[in-house]
Amino acid sequence: MQRVPAMQHVAGIPGVDHLSAVAALEAAGFWVLHEGDHFVMTDGTRVLTIPRNDPVNPITMDGIVRDAGLTADRFRELC
Repeated sequence: MQRVPAMQHVAGIPGVDHLSAVAALEAAGFWVLHEGDHFVMTDGTRVLTIPRNDPVNPITMDGIVRDAGLTADRFRELC
Protein backbone atom coordinates (compact mmCIF):
# COMPACT_ATOMS: atom_id res chain seq x y z
CA MET A 1 0.00 0.00 0.00
CA GLN A 2 1.35 3.39 -0.98
CA ARG A 3 1.58 6.01 1.74
CA VAL A 4 -0.02 9.42 1.06
CA PRO A 5 1.99 12.47 2.21
CA ALA A 6 0.48 14.23 5.24
CA MET A 7 -0.13 17.48 3.36
CA GLN A 8 -2.66 15.74 1.15
CA HIS A 9 -4.76 14.92 4.23
CA VAL A 10 -5.30 18.60 5.09
CA ALA A 11 -8.93 19.37 4.41
CA GLY A 12 -10.15 22.76 3.45
CA ILE A 13 -12.86 24.65 1.66
CA PRO A 14 -11.08 26.92 -0.82
CA GLY A 15 -12.22 30.03 -2.62
CA VAL A 16 -14.98 31.30 -0.31
CA ASP A 17 -15.19 35.04 0.26
CA HIS A 18 -16.45 36.21 3.65
CA LEU A 19 -19.79 37.55 2.37
CA SER A 20 -20.60 34.24 0.64
CA ALA A 21 -19.71 32.42 3.85
CA VAL A 22 -22.00 34.69 5.88
CA ALA A 23 -24.85 34.21 3.38
CA ALA A 24 -24.43 30.41 3.41
CA LEU A 25 -24.42 30.33 7.20
CA GLU A 26 -27.53 32.54 7.29
CA ALA A 27 -29.21 30.01 4.97
CA ALA A 28 -28.23 27.34 7.52
CA GLY A 29 -30.03 29.22 10.31
CA PHE A 30 -27.31 31.49 11.72
CA TRP A 31 -27.64 35.25 12.14
CA VAL A 32 -25.14 38.06 12.61
CA LEU A 33 -24.62 39.17 16.21
CA HIS A 34 -21.82 41.63 15.53
CA GLU A 35 -19.96 43.11 12.57
CA GLY A 36 -16.48 44.54 12.92
CA ASP A 37 -13.12 43.22 11.81
CA HIS A 38 -14.91 39.85 11.87
CA PHE A 39 -18.52 38.71 11.62
CA VAL A 40 -19.78 37.00 14.78
CA MET A 41 -22.74 34.72 14.07
CA THR A 42 -24.93 32.41 16.13
CA ASP A 43 -27.77 29.96 15.77
CA GLY A 44 -28.72 30.39 19.41
CA THR A 45 -26.43 27.55 20.47
CA ARG A 46 -23.18 27.88 18.56
CA VAL A 47 -21.12 31.05 18.08
CA LEU A 48 -18.99 31.42 14.94
CA THR A 49 -16.40 34.03 14.00
CA ILE A 50 -15.85 34.69 10.28
CA PRO A 51 -12.85 36.82 9.30
CA ARG A 52 -13.26 39.53 6.66
CA ASN A 53 -10.82 37.89 4.24
CA ASP A 54 -11.34 37.31 0.55
CA PRO A 55 -11.01 34.44 0.26
CA VAL A 56 -11.20 33.03 3.77
CA ASN A 57 -8.27 30.68 4.42
CA PRO A 58 -9.44 27.18 3.35
CA ILE A 59 -8.42 25.53 6.62
CA THR A 60 -10.11 28.30 8.63
CA MET A 61 -13.28 27.93 6.54
CA ASP A 62 -13.24 24.17 7.11
CA GLY A 63 -13.07 24.74 10.87
CA ILE A 64 -15.92 27.27 10.77
CA VAL A 65 -18.09 24.84 8.80
CA ARG A 66 -17.35 22.01 11.26
CA ASP A 67 -18.08 24.32 14.22
CA ALA A 68 -21.40 25.18 12.55
CA GLY A 69 -22.31 21.48 12.55
CA LEU A 70 -22.32 21.30 8.74
CA THR A 71 -20.53 19.04 6.31
CA ALA A 72 -18.35 20.56 3.61
CA ASP A 73 -20.79 19.25 0.98
CA ARG A 74 -23.79 20.85 2.70
CA PHE A 75 -21.92 24.15 3.04
CA ARG A 76 -21.05 24.11 -0.68
CA GLU A 77 -24.75 23.52 -1.49
CA LEU A 78 -25.64 26.64 0.54
CA CYS A 79 -22.99 28.85 -1.12
